[in-house]
Amino acid sequence: AIHGPPITSNPLRQASNMGGSSSKDEEDRADEIQNHATNEELLKAAKDLPFQAGHPLLAEFAKALEAEYVYRQGPKVGDFLDDPRLERRVVGEGVDFGQFNDWAGWVEALVRRSYSDDGERVVDMGQVKQFWGLAGAPPQAYAQPAYAQPVGQSHAFGGQPPVAMAQPVCSSSAPVAQAIPASSGLYPDPNTKPAVAVATPVKQ
Repeated sequence: AIHGPPITSNPLRQASNMGGSSSKDEEDRADEIQNHATNEELLKAAKDLPFQAGHPLLAEFAKALEAEYVYRQGPKVGDFLDDPRLERRVVGEGVDFGQFNDWAGWVEALVRRSYSDDGERVVDMGQVKQFWGLAGAPPQAYAQPAYAQPVGQSHAFGGQPPVAMAQPVCSSSAPVAQAIPASSGLYPDPNTKPAVAVATPVKQ
């Protein structure tokens, strides 16, 4: 269900259903809401969806909001709301068209406040898309490299230990080779002979 603090008046809500001038009435409604509503009320209204998350109408509305307020491409929200097919599509989803327009006014007021030059960034369009279930693809796209890096690192770490193991083996053979010349001095002491005998199997 769509609900919010009763800031808009019934005449405005009725005018929004009359076609033609609906975008102007919607703009007036957004202005009125923006001037009176708190940030918390605007955020609550934006999360109170008239359709199921991820619905195509939400995606189209988000695209219009982004085009108008983020990229400054003109009255894209008005174009969306003035589409003569919109009412039939909304009603076809079991949603009252007046309530939908009322909700749209709250959302537009939130985005307008967030992207106005002298306003405060209450929310960005990325967050709005997340509220509406429209931001599922980007996290997955970012997740793939994140998972790919540990896999690559695991191969790298898996390959390094044999190299690390090989280096001590080579370095250990050098001391043995050095030990043999050190013990190769011919001394008549009998104690040195077993040492030479033990060292030669190690070298082999």
